[in-house]
Amino acid sequence: MHLPIKRSGTDYVIAGVLGGLAEYLNWNSNLLRVFWLIFSLTAFPGILAYLVLWLLMKKPEVKVYRKSDPTPHQRTGH
Repeated sequence: MHLPIKRSGTDYVIAGVLGGLAEYLNWNSNLLRVFWLIFSLTAFPGILAYLVLWLLMKKPEVKVYRKSDPTPHQRTGH
């Protein structure tokens, strides 16, 4: 089961969960991180919720090239 939210591939500190959630909600990611930290330090189980969201959210669609892979420029032959 996955949520219709993707983790961020560019705005991340640990796994991109809060960055992706901020993108989905159109919020400032740093402000969300501050709120999340406050909730995590109170009775709210923020760290557990973060881990659950990490498992349920889709991975970002970012292609990582290995050194052995030809670059897009090399594939086209230009």
